Amino acid sequence: MNVVELNACRLRLCSGDWDYAIRNADGIADNWRKACAANEKLFNGDVFIVENWQVEAGDLEARVLQTKFAAYLHWRETGFRDGAYDEAFATTAVLASDGGMLVARAVDGTLNEGHYVSPGGLIDARDVGGDGLLDPAGAALRELAEETGLSQSIATRRPGYLLARDAPYLAIASVFDVAATSDELLAFVDEFIAGQDEPELLEPMIIRRGSELDRLPLTTPARLIGAHLLD
Repeated sequence: MNVVELNACRLRLCSGDWDYAIRNADGIADNWRKACAANEKLFNGDVFIVENWQVEAGDLEARVLQTKFAAYLHWRETGFRDGAYDEAFATTAVLASDGGMLVARAVDGTLNEGHYVSPGGLIDARDVGGDGLLDPAGAALRELAEETGLSQSIATRRPGYLLARDAPYLAIASVFDVAATSDELLAFVDEFIAGQDEPELLEPMIIRRGSELDRLPLTTPARLIGAHLLD
């Protein structure tokens, strides 16, 4: 599976602790102390790990567990040693009126430093509804506004999702159309980033065709989604 088009996405929060976090508690605490010493801006908030998932008839169904960012970071930095779990995150594909797709470079000190990405991020506690379902579309819209200044009044979300699989990552993408040319979109995002004290993204760029995807150090999910959408 590279990219699958989804009608719906149901990520259901389940009770119970992530056994990886329990088994590796000492290592997680030690790694977190070192990480905070290197980057004082880290925040140990709630994140979600996918226990199991399946796609059936165009719908993604998944069970997720809540844990702390420190546990997730340890799991990631030790090579995702426990292969029984996956990481789901909310991402975007922002398309200009002439078909160009927006990407930008993740700043140093972030999880994707050194790579170009589509705006997005981890799903967190703000995205859990009263019914226990996570809202990746809401997370994507929030991250898009925070990182690029593009709000719902500017960017129109298409129905459904795109799911890009790059084990152990599950990238759940919302596709947004912007009623502006690639040059106009780039100028808008450039100006927004320039006005931020601590931007999360730098050097926004427009990819206009699939043949350009290999010219940038893109994350695999961004590359897969770009290949799916661009000619």
